[in-house]
Amino acid sequence: MAMELCAGGDLMDRICDRRRLGEREVRRYTRQILSAVEHLHKHGIVHRDLKIENFLLDEHNNIKIVDFGLSNTLKPDSLSLELLNTQCGSPAYAAPELLAHKKYGSKVDVWSIPSAVMASYHLLLNKFNRSHKGAKASKVNASQHTDTKTHRCVDMCHESLAELSCRRPFIMTDFRE
Repeated sequence: MAMELCAGGDLMDRICDRRRLGEREVRRYTRQILSAVEHLHKHGIVHRDLKIENFLLDEHNNIKIVDFGLSNTLKPDSLSLELLNTQCGSPAYAAPELLAHKKYGSKVDVWSIPSAVMASYHLLLNKFNRSHKGAKASKVNASQHTDTKTHRCVDMCHESLAELSCRRPFIMTDFRE
């Protein structure tokens, strides 16, 4: 088995080492994560365990998603006819339907992305007030922000953390900006 070397460690290591990253760097990582997850979903792969510990950095400081041990496949063209039902992943990042033993699709990954992004912002920028109670949505306080790009990020997090998966955006169409 051959694997790519990710000499930059994981995103959590970077957070701990740097103590503070700029918003621009966090946005760059977020774009890379969204692009990678979009690629997975186009090919019918649902990761089911997206978290900052599963985002590695290569020598050019680019995100690489790892740990596909819990991933599964869905037919990309299926209209939710073949859903998944295994409860797995990290509870702090898991979507409500996954924790509730309900059938689910690729939008469980959409839930996990802002959870990881908010954790990055919380740890790096101390801009978000995040409270996580089981399957309840994390809360983001947008009133602390002045940058319009930050407001858009907060809006994306709110939309992606919708408790009903049918109300969450699709990565391919809704996160282009």
